[in-house]
Amino acid sequence: MSADAIDRLFSWSRDEHGASLGIADGARDRLATLGLDSFESLFAFEAPFLDRNKRRDVVAIDAPGGRLYRKRQHGIKPRDRWRARLRGRRLRSHAREEARHLMQLDALGFRVPVVAALGEAADDRAVLVVEELEGIALDAWIDGGRDPRAAADAVRALCRRLLERGVFWPDLDARHVFLREDRDGLDPGVLDVQRLAVRRRVVGRAREKMRARMTGSLPAGSPVAAAVDDVFKGAFEGTFDG
Repeated sequence: MSADAIDRLFSWSRDEHGASLGIADGARDRLATLGLDSFESLFAFEAPFLDRNKRRDVVAIDAPGGRLYRKRQHGIKPRDRWRARLRGRRLRSHAREEARHLMQLDALGFRVPVVAALGEAADDRAVLVVEELEGIALDAWIDGGRDPRAAADAVRALCRRLLERGVFWPDLDARHVFLREDRDGLDPGVLDVQRLAVRRRVVGRAREKMRARMTGSLPAGSPVAAAVDDVFKGAFEGTFDG
């Protein structure tokens, strides 16, 4: 999905300063009830930070019908624009890129947060609002003493599907994989996919980068870490090329 194709998926409004906000139909009334149906109101919304760095921060919004998460972008580094131009892309905002990646993964059959709203301002500020992803983060699953072998099976299946579908995701780690229990076992979901690319194959340094990031976020010698190594090193039936 192209970044511009996202424009056709939401109902958009624009304020007097040129800031735009697109809201999915299912989220419009929920955000309006809280007075969060404009770019500036969403950007200014205050709540305890769940994650924060110089470039962005994340807070929860307790909205009617379920929790939402707002990711707020404070600007774009010149080098990020330069890298996008080298790839032949126009970087309008990191929020738009993450929304595009989430929709790409959804189309490929991965369980991801639903995009509820996307907003951009002329000064490079941006917001992305997503629905809560059901489940327990993989690191919390392991720390909580839950069944590591069930988690290993789910993570093995997830990593294999990522490679099969050519998904290069350098931020693959235990904080960004969520496990949901269902009748068939554990259903893995993913979030925080601002940096992601879909390729024909994931090989060489890209593949090793994903493996190292994921195993580095897991307890050494755990069944989950071993499952990740098995997949990325090709130690399973139907070894991947590369």
